[in-house]
Amino acid sequence: MTKRLCILFALAVTWCNMTMAVAQTVPADTLGAVTLRTADSTLAAAFRADPDFNYQGEIAEGESLLDVAWDWFVETILAPLLTNSQGDLRWPVYLLMAIAVGYAVLKLLRIEGKSVVFGRRQRPTIN
Repeated sequence: MTKRLCILFALAVTWCNMTMAVAQTVPADTLGAVTLRTADSTLAAAFRADPDFNYQGEIAEGESLLDVAWDWFVETILAPLLTNSQGDLRWPVYLLMAIAVGYAVLKLLRIEGKSVVFGRRQRPTIN
């Protein structure tokens, strides 16, 4: 219902703007004659010689933001968890951090943890 009202409101605003644009008159030009200027040929030649303004060459492509973020995640989070050769207990800390972040997200979204784990639906209420 609200979606239909928003669309109706947008159409009404657009129609009002179009009718007002048709009703307005454009004032006459009071500036007089327009003077034409030519471009400076030495400046144009300098731009042509500058390699920064040569757009005909190949585009250098680097890593995307997703690739950089994935590499950081693998090197910082996964690699220490999977290669635990020192015998330290880093993985429980990461596990607790993941549980805390998951709990915070569930609380921010106002979702009960039991309904996510056990999949119970709320019973319908009769008004």
